[in-house]
Amino acid sequence: MGIKISLPKVTKLPDAKIHTFPAQVGFQAMDFMRGVLFYAMISDVAAGKTIRQPGGLSSLEEDIISQGLSKEAWNDGWNCIEQYLNVFEQSVFQNVLILIRSHWDWYIRQTGDFVRFARTHVTSPPLTAKQAEQLARISFKEIKQQLSILERSCGISLNIAEDVLHDIHEMSLVRNIGLHNRWEVDSFYLEKTASNERELGEIRTIEIRELQKWCSSLTAVIREVTFSVAIKYVSAPDYPI
Repeated sequence: MGIKISLPKVTKLPDAKIHTFPAQVGFQAMDFMRGVLFYAMISDVAAGKTIRQPGGLSSLEEDIISQGLSKEAWNDGWNCIEQYLNVFEQSVFQNVLILIRSHWDWYIRQTGDFVRFARTHVTSPPLTAKQAEQLARISFKEIKQQLSILERSCGISLNIAEDVLHDIHEMSLVRNIGLHNRWEVDSFYLEKTASNERELGEIRTIEIRELQKWCSSLTAVIREVTFSVAIKYVSAPDYPI
């Protein structure tokens, strides 16, 4: 049987101040972001220690080949790593950024779908056909646009600090060059970023402190959105999962 992820168990009390579903998806998204960052940190350190131990690399080779990799593929892989080691060394936290943003993408899609459901049960601001379409396609927008769509659709005002918005904007720019330009800085990134530390064509590396800061800022956004939406639609019926 394949792996499935269940939402956290939440008991809705008669005098509840928030709807349970936004809280469930919000808490789980924050858990996964913190977890994937921590997992990458300990995996990176553990892998380094394993290879540095006497016989560690040989033992690793035996384990991987026993799982089906050919000796030729092992040698070819190490040749690639040695050739581009300075690039691959950066990949751990680059990959974590992709995963963190994927959890946000899941979260905002779930929240947008819930808002569409809740609007049919709780008095909400009227939307034009274009605004309703934007809400239905909220996961395809940039984060700042997503927040504006939620504010308009729910009739709420999100209290998010400017430095937090700056962090998630930079995080999105970096994520995009990772997905579409193999982490090489392009002209679009240079036009949009507030940083002047990068040059065209260089690899956009990510330091652990920078990634932690972005994760903290995105967590702050999720927390603000979660409670604002959950309070707004507390009287909506249970959301069918």
